Amino acid sequence: MPLRRAWLPLVAGVALACGDDATEPDLEVYRITVTPTNTETLPDGTVRHIYQALVTDGGNLRIAGAWMLFTVTTGDVTPQTDRTDLQGHGRVEWTLEPGDITGVPSATLSGCAQNLAPPDCTPEPLVTLTFD
Repeated sequence: MPLRRAWLPLVAGVALACGDDATEPDLEVYRITVTPTNTETLPDGTVRHIYQALVTDGGNLRIAGAWMLFTVTTGDVTPQTDRTDLQGHGRVEWTLEPGDITGVPSATLSGCAQNLAPPDCTPEPLVTLTFD
């Protein structure tokens, strides 16, 4: 019987230590910039813009594993959400078909980045294209 009593306090202590006392990490929103890496025009007039994204803390520190969210005012963006690599980079592709820009004076690619998933930050304009 003494052995059984010795284990009861230990099991109870472990059970208490596994309680739901974890706290959620604080939301951190990061700075995101994009640099064009390639533009391709397909025979049907579709234009594909490829950008490299860089996520930083607002200074020189690159953020690995940040969640990015991209939106466009017209066209398609791929991916809509993604994570940065170990160097704080990501990739985004913005595709505009001829019908997407008919009667539209401009189009904007916007993005934002944060530490929590799913990203629900507010995208800010990154690139604006104007059409003739």
